[in-house]
Amino acid sequence: MTPSPAPGQRHRLLFVDDEADILSVGALVLRHLGYDTIPVTSGEAAVAALAEAHENGQTIDAAILDLYIPDGMSGIETLEQLHRIDPDLKAIVSSGYANDPICTNYEAHGFIASVPKPYEIADMARVLRRVLTPAAA
Repeated sequence: MTPSPAPGQRHRLLFVDDEADILSVGALVLRHLGYDTIPVTSGEAAVAALAEAHENGQTIDAAILDLYIPDGMSGIETLEQLHRIDPDLKAIVSSGYANDPICTNYEAHGFIASVPKPYEIADMARVLRRVLTPAAA
């Protein structure tokens, strides 16, 4: 099981999007919300970042994965690879196609939430709070 950050420590997020503007704005929003963010432009880079973090004993609390990346791994393929490294990694699917069946039925595809693009700060904050808040025992 992925440990929660120690008191006073910020959650670390892996943020994947192939569009530089979306990656930049999304990472800025996440930092504004108080999260340490590792922004990457591909599924392959996400897998490498998670592997490196685990090798260095660092925790990544969740990943926000763009569903469609032309000429690269999709969000689903990326999630499969990430779960080989950390089966408990919490993953959020992200897409500009909010009505895509994967986004509307995200749990059937291994995700625990969906957040539509363009990002709204309040939506992102609500989803992350729900995803990262430990369930009551």
